[in-house]
Order: sequence, then structure tokens, then C-alpha cells
Amino acid sequence: MALKRHFMEDVNRIKLVLVEKKRTNKWLSDQMGVTPSTVSKWCTNSSQPDLPSLLKIADLLEVDIKELIVREYKKFLVSQELTKEARAEGKIAYTICLARRKKAIAK
Repeated sequence: MALKRHFMEDVNRIKLVLVEKKRTNKWLSDQMGVTPSTVSKWCTNSSQPDLPSLLKIADLLEVDIKELIVREYKKFLVSQELTKEARAEGKIAYTICLARRKKAIAK
């Protein structure tokens, strides 16, 4: 049960993104045309939105859908960008990029 709960926390980040975007469950339910209790279930992982609903939620919140389902998405994006920079700048710069990555991830 603990493994399933941990997995579900990683899968659904709707509530966190709503807070980051300063939006409420009521706002999302109005925008989606569903009941507030449906949004509450999505936010507490009692149930999950279907893929079309998840895409619509991402559009409404102006985020990439991955941000709704991947816990470390922002850190992942930072690390990918820094890795691309390092490849472009060469091996010497790679060490500098690693330091930047550690600093960016720490934020």
C-alpha cells in the first residue's frame, strides 16, 4: 500500500501545480465543467483524470503535461539544458556546467 501511495504521489501533481499557479479546485472545476468533488479526487489521488482531461488541465494551467505527472520535472529540464550546454562548449566547460547544475538544482 505504501508503494502504491508513493507511486500515486509521483503520478499526480495537479494540486501542487494549482497552488503554484494560484488557482483553486473550484476554478479548475468550473473551467473543466466537472464537479468540485471530481477535482478534489484528482488532487488527493482518489481517482485520476483521463488523458484528454489531463491535456486540458495542462492547457488551462499553462504547463507542459509532464509537469503534472513527473515529480522532478523542473529539475530534469534544468539538467537536460545544462547537459546540452556542456556538449556544445566542450569537455572543459562540462565541469563548469556540472557546478551550475548542482547550484540550479539546489534552488
